[in-house]
Amino acid sequence: MIEINIFNKALNLKIEDSKVRELVHLTLNEIHYEKINLNFIFCNDQTLNDFKVKYFNDDVLTDIVTFPIRNDSELEAEIYISHEMAIRMQKNSKCH
Repeated sequence: MIEINIFNKALNLKIEDSKVRELVHLTLNEIHYEKINLNFIFCNDQTLNDFKVKYFNDDVLTDIVTFPIRNDSELEAEIYISHEMAIRMQKNSKCH
């Protein structure tokens, strides 16, 4: 069983939950866990950087921070994604 929760803290960003769920299912299709519970939290650069400083003592801007909660017979994690960084990365990839 795969449980996917999507939280959009970026009020100016429309997240297509179905696309995120589809991508996760495609990615995890070959991985065998008894249960998978993933929380995706879309936030801004500042929120993500605050997490890096607080939990990793690292003041470096990044696109994603993952907090694994469980990884044995079950997979559980919180995945924080900077929508601002993702948009910049997507724009940069189109330029090349």
